[in-house]
Amino acid sequence: MDTLDGMYAFYDYPQSNSKIVRYLTSKNKTISESIKNDPSLIYYITQRGVTGLNNIDFSEVILKLKNIRKITDIPMITGFGIRKPEQVRRFKEYTDGIVVGSFLIEKFLSTDPLREISSSIKSLIDELKNE
Repeated sequence: MDTLDGMYAFYDYPQSNSKIVRYLTSKNKTISESIKNDPSLIYYITQRGVTGLNNIDFSEVILKLKNIRKITDIPMITGFGIRKPEQVRRFKEYTDGIVVGSFLIEKFLSTDPLREISSSIKSLIDELKNE
């Protein structure tokens, strides 16, 4: 069952014993309330709108990620619109994982998707690995 309350959505997956909470511009009070549902994972959405847009407010997102980390140590992934190594670099110290779906969609839409992905994914992976 999915529930939506304010600026977060809570997903319960009983078949895998997983609970995921997804945030977009949530207030600390809302985050604290949602964590009472004992999620297995937090997915923080980096921008408003449709995936693939390039309107990420890095300062706002980093502040929110820091605030969430102060409230809980539940594993957290960040994504929605992330497609470049520079974006990965800016977020990686504040999150446990980064979703790069926009990167993959952009490459799948090219004339030679396999070549595009294989030639450019290494830079994203390298950025994630570098400390």
